Amino acid sequence: MIIKKNNFWKVFIAFVVLTAVIGGCAPSATTTTAFCGYLVGDGTYSSEIKEDNGIVYPGEEVYDDTSFYDFRTVPCNSRNYVINDGTKYRGEGENKEQIGDFHSPISASTSTRTPVLVTGEANWTLNQGYEPMVVFWEICQKYKCWNENENVSDDANFSSVGWNGMLSEKFLPAFSFAIKMAVAQLDDDIIDNTKRNEEIEKLMPQYFKEFIRRTHGHSDIDIFCGSGDSFWLDENNRGENGTFHCADVRFSIESVELDTEKLKTINSSYLDEQRLKQAEYLYGVEAAQCVLAIQDTVAICQEAGGTCVNNIDYSVCYETNGEANDFSPTLIVIPTEDFGNTGAGTSATPEATPGP
Repeated sequence: MIIKKNNFWKVFIAFVVLTAVIGGCAPSATTTTAFCGYLVGDGTYSSEIKEDNGIVYPGEEVYDDTSFYDFRTVPCNSRNYVINDGTKYRGEGENKEQIGDFHSPISASTSTRTPVLVTGEANWTLNQGYEPMVVFWEICQKYKCWNENENVSDDANFSSVGWNGMLSEKFLPAFSFAIKMAVAQLDDDIIDNTKRNEEIEKLMPQYFKEFIRRTHGHSDIDIFCGSGDSFWLDENNRGENGTFHCADVRFSIESVELDTEKLKTINSSYLDEQRLKQAEYLYGVEAAQCVLAIQDTVAICQEAGGTCVNNIDYSVCYETNGEANDFSPTLIVIPTEDFGNTGAGTSATPEATPGP
C-alpha cells in the first residue's frame, strides 16, 4: 500500500488504534488444558473441519474469523474406563450411584476352557495427532460425543451422554475382546491369583488396537493412547506438521474369578453327554435315547412324591422284524397324600421316544 507523506501520521495513528482493538478482542475459540476442540462448518457452506486451525489443542486460543463455524470440545486429558462387578457405589441415599463405566464383569475362558469373570480398568487418552483426530471426529459425529461450546460435562461419569455412548460402543467391545483373547492364552492358575494379573495386562494392548482399527477402517491409525506417557515430541509444533507419540493403552486387571454358574451349566452338559454315551454302550445307539426317556419318566414320577410301580420293558425301544414294537409300557403310580397336588390319576401311560 502506498502512503502519501501528508497522510503519514493519520495512517500511523489509525494503525496503532486498530492494533489495540485487535489485541483486545476475545478469542473466537479457546480450550482448557483438559479439552481439544473442533471448528466445524455449521452447514451454511460446509460441515467439514475448518482447514486452518480447525483442530484446537489443549490450552490454545484461536482468533480467526469463525463465522459459519460451530465449536465442539471433547476430553483430551487422562481418562479411565472401569469395569467392575456391579457391587461398588459412592454416595448415600438419593446420591448413591454405581462406580465405574460398566457394571458387570467380562466373561472369558482360560486355555483349558474354564469359565472366569474378569474386572479391571483401562487408562487412556485421545490420540492428538492430526490424522487420528480427523478419524475420531468421524466417529464422534455419530454419537454427538462433544460438549457444545463449553469445557464442561453433563453426566455423572464426568463426560457428555454422547461421549459415554461412543465409549460403550467403541471402547467397551475392544476392552472386552482384549480380555477374552488374553485370558484364553493362560491356564487356570490365573484364577484368584493377582500375581499373574500382569501377564494378562501385557497381552491385552495388541488385541485392543486390532479391534479398534477394524471398527474405524484405518489399519495404521490408533485413536486411543495410553495416558501419562503419550505426548507431543515438540509442544511448539502441534498439529498437522507435528508428531504425537501414542503409547499403548494401559490395562490394570483387578480380579479373575471362577464363573461358578457357567461352570455348573458346562458340567451339567458334560454329564448329559456322558450319560448318553453310557446308554449307547449298554443299549445300543438306536435305543439309547428311548431308554433314557423311560428312565427319566420313572424318575419324574418318583420325585413328585408318589410310589411308582412299573413293568416297563426296554424292548419297546427296539425294532422287531424291522418295525418298532407297537405297545406302550405301563406305569402305575400309588400317590401319597401330597402327591403333586395336580389332580393326577393313579395310572399313567408314558410314550417312549424311539431312538434315532
